[in-house]
Amino acid sequence: MLTLPHLDLNLTTQCNFRCVSCSHASPFSEPYYMKIETAVRDMEALSKFLHFDMVCAVGGEPTLAPKLVEFLDAMRDSKIADKVCVVTNGSRLDKLPESFFQKVDILRLSIYAKLNPKMLELARSASEHYGFELQAWSYPEFYQQFKAVPDDGVDSFSRCPYKTDCYTLHEGHFYLCPQSAFFPKRFMGLEANTDGLPLDGATEESLHAFMNRAEPLNACRICLGGDKIGKPWKEAKSKLDWIAQSTHSRWIANEEEIARMSE
Repeated sequence: MLTLPHLDLNLTTQCNFRCVSCSHASPFSEPYYMKIETAVRDMEALSKFLHFDMVCAVGGEPTLAPKLVEFLDAMRDSKIADKVCVVTNGSRLDKLPESFFQKVDILRLSIYAKLNPKMLELARSASEHYGFELQAWSYPEFYQQFKAVPDDGVDSFSRCPYKTDCYTLHEGHFYLCPQSAFFPKRFMGLEANTDGLPLDGATEESLHAFMNRAEPLNACRICLGGDKIGKPWKEAKSKLDWIAQSTHSRWIANEEEIARMSE
């Protein structure tokens, strides 16, 4: 069985931050909360073919998800991965129950400029007390996500480092990256699962073919992919502002296109 570094479960699209160029399209997205039974079903289906070093609860902000601790139990019980990880902006660590810290193996803290320093100290103290691994990563900038002028996506896909590093499991489908899980519906008017491989009826052959595909995904038509063009981290004030700030300046901004994407 093939073992890969990590798998993401997007427990919710909701977030208390509005980070420009969020790769999960969380700011201003319609409310979504994953059901535990959905996660259990999907992990069971995928675990027949793949194993991971870690399975990560992400979002949105995963600590906003109801029954977060129960999700951690389900992730561990699935045996799809060796370790259970939570990726959080850290702003709500003081609101989490003791059982959360007891059941997480890795806490990946994404540090943005607005994080209260007390939350980082809380995370360090909890790590020492409960024995989980703390990964505190600073993000002074975000990579811009969008091309204002869509293309065929071939170049973006060929150079993208994320298609073999950001596997995502979401609502009965397996994705190569979070952008392909959320961008088609959110910004392109396509079906939500258009870039995913259905788990129902999947085989080892179909899964490996999907992971080794040469043709671009639909999301690649608007995503800059491997172009790591950073801007200082900031939060957006509106949907239009978020789209505009997430679009690289080398492209001619098209106000009509930006407005359509923000609908």
